[in-house]
Amino acid sequence: MKKISKKDKEEILNKYNILKDVQVSLKKEFVGLDTIIDEIVDLVEPWYLFPESQMRPSIINLFGMTGTGKTSLIQRLFELLEMKSVLRFDTGEWVDKTEYQLSSTISSKFKQMNNSDARPIFILDEFQLGRTVDDMGGEIDRPNLRVVWDLLDSGKFTIVEDSWQFSNVQALYNKLSYLIDNDLLKSKNGKITKGFKEWNIYFENDEDDFDDKDLIELKDYYTTKAIIPTGSLYSLTSISDKFLSEKELAKYLLTLRNEQEVLKFVEEVMVNGSKPVEYDFSNSIIFIIGNLDDAYKMSYDMDADMDADFLYDYTSKITISDIKLSLTKLYRPEQVSRLGNNYIIYRSFNKDTYKQLIELELTKIHEKIYEKFEIKIEFTENTKDLLYKEGVFASQGVRPIFSTITSLIETKVGRIIIDILKDNVKANKIVWDTNKGKTKFILTIDKKHTYNYELKLKVDNLRNTIGDDIQTLVGIHEAGHVLCNVYEMNICPNVAVSKTLVEGGYTMTEIPEWNTKSLLEKRLVTLLGGYVAEQLVFGEENLTSGSYSDLEKTTSISLKMIKEFGMNGTPLQYLKSDFRVSVNYLDDTELDKVAEKLIKNALDKTTKILKDNMELLLKMGEYLTSHSKIEMNKIKYLVKKYGSYDVPTYKTKDNYYNYKKLLKDKLKK
Repeated sequence: MKKISKKDKEEILNKYNILKDVQVSLKKEFVGLDTIIDEIVDLVEPWYLFPESQMRPSIINLFGMTGTGKTSLIQRLFELLEMKSVLRFDTGEWVDKTEYQLSSTISSKFKQMNNSDARPIFILDEFQLGRTVDDMGGEIDRPNLRVVWDLLDSGKFTIVEDSWQFSNVQALYNKLSYLIDNDLLKSKNGKITKGFKEWNIYFENDEDDFDDKDLIELKDYYTTKAIIPTGSLYSLTSISDKFLSEKELAKYLLTLRNEQEVLKFVEEVMVNGSKPVEYDFSNSIIFIIGNLDDAYKMSYDMDADMDADFLYDYTSKITISDIKLSLTKLYRPEQVSRLGNNYIIYRSFNKDTYKQLIELELTKIHEKIYEKFEIKIEFTENTKDLLYKEGVFASQGVRPIFSTITSLIETKVGRIIIDILKDNVKANKIVWDTNKGKTKFILTIDKKHTYNYELKLKVDNLRNTIGDDIQTLVGIHEAGHVLCNVYEMNICPNVAVSKTLVEGGYTMTEIPEWNTKSLLEKRLVTLLGGYVAEQLVFGEENLTSGSYSDLEKTTSISLKMIKEFGMNGTPLQYLKSDFRVSVNYLDDTELDKVAEKLIKNALDKTTKILKDNMELLLKMGEYLTSHSKIEMNKIKYLVKKYGSYDVPTYKTKDNYYNYKKLLKDKLKK
């Protein structure tokens, strides 16, 4: 190992300690992102500590659902590192710009840093919007984004820089060219000899405003009769590499014999100013940030009743292969390859993370109030629970939480402080409680003062159980699903819900990831549970359209089993030209009749399970009429108390199959 100087060693160790301190600070500020922060810091570390060893840009890809703190985390990282060379670009805004505009934007922003030693930190946000492949797989021609791919590949690109000085010189050339070509303007030794009137029409706005002192100095080396207006001297000097000052340029212009020499000089300056400039950002670090709905398919679900833990578990299974596959639907393979393999995949937030986030935000409010008024605020569990129910939309990340806390908490802070001051109450503590849509403030001093305020809830009040006919119908429907899950699949649902923010309910059951023939046949039984329950309890004539999505899934599964999955005894796939029709609707073919038989067999099983356990079905439906949901423990209790069958040995998605045991048994034989 090469000997490192004491100074270099101290610098490296100092930067290392700074980075580790920042890592700790980020974990305090960004709840639920500890693993993400560790990954980012590990990837940033070599770029931060050993910049001279980097030969090409370091690329880090961050993909996830909206509102999970991708962009804000990266920006905060470099704020804490006190690095001011962050260049953030919205890829969606780049799509309509030319390559020249993009490269010029990058170069001009870099120049604004005013630091020749700065190492650029690029953030290419909303990366999914720059797609070069359409929904049908065809190419979208976007040559304007070539500079982006050059940046990702080598960190280098070449541009002809634009500037207002160049634009001024170009305008000067066009005006002079027109006047001279049309024999309207003549000059000698840089002074106009013919066409001053015509010249003045074109250049009357191009003269600089000089004070008396400047005007006297100007007359010493220039003239108001000059063919090149004073307003163009600065631009010509800036672009030309021959003159150090406007005075030096002015003296030279007065040596030009005629108008043709003047025009030729301006043209030479333009050519010099249009030479390409190469930018080398090979020592940069580039963050690609985007939302991939194709990989995060549940991001479209805006239901506030979606279980955060369920979504967290779903997004935890997304791999780098899933991300790359989704990217190939947006970009060409060779473009995806330029992104490298440093992928940080965000999960959605689980319940604990949201609760920690709420706690953190309430702590900030408490600290702010105490610092200003020396009043402590204690938020009860009722208040925190309401904020969760009102603010969490699992597929939308943290932003709805922040806006909810603003509307339900922060807007009330000012109100209560005003009331305290009006009533001349010297409070030292506020207990902030919430119950039944009302916020109650108990001010603890020598004696208690209570203030009550109405809350305008937009979400949670929609979940309130009303026990009407619709909830009864939904309750029986979901109870049918629950019973079939319990007795056919031997899996107890996590929860069944009869009152949601949207019309209808749902039953959430965690099933195995791998679909076997047996499991798919059992799923047909469970999917038909709601349909059959409605029929048995309310009669054929009262069947509703609420089973539409269940029947669609049932039909699709049965057809896929026969036509795609080779579960008909022959390992072949049978597909029509229109894929959607072939797997969603039955047709009058032999294969479709086989699928129809599968559904009829499942229907018979579903009907038997529910008829045999009618009391359990009715009791569970009754419970879901008076309650908005039923959870796992209550389901197991009702099954044990009212079920006609033996209590099943419950399985979970993780211990559902016994492939390893089957293999060992075969080996023993």
